[in-house]
Amino acid sequence: MASKAEREQLQQQTRTISACAGYKGPPYPTAGQGSDEDVERLLRAGEKLLAIRLYRELHGTDLKTSRLRVGEMAERLRKP
Repeated sequence: MASKAEREQLQQQTRTISACAGYKGPPYPTAGQGSDEDVERLLRAGEKLLAIRLYRELHGTDLKTSRLRVGEMAERLRKP
C-alpha cells in the first residue's frame, strides 16, 4: 500500500501530465477524496487507466486486482 506522501506525489504527477497533454476531461480527484463514483465517472469519460490508478489508491490493491475490478465496473456500466 502506498504511503500518503507517495499518493500525493502520484497525484501531482497526474496533474502535471494532464496539464502537459492538454487533458480536458474530468479532473482527477484530490488525494484522499476519491470514491468508487469517481472511478465510474472516469470510466464513463473513457479514462480507464486513470480509473485503475484511482481504484488502486482507494483500495490499496495490486494492479491485477484493480484491473479486474475496474473491468467489472465497466461491464456493469455498459449494461442497460
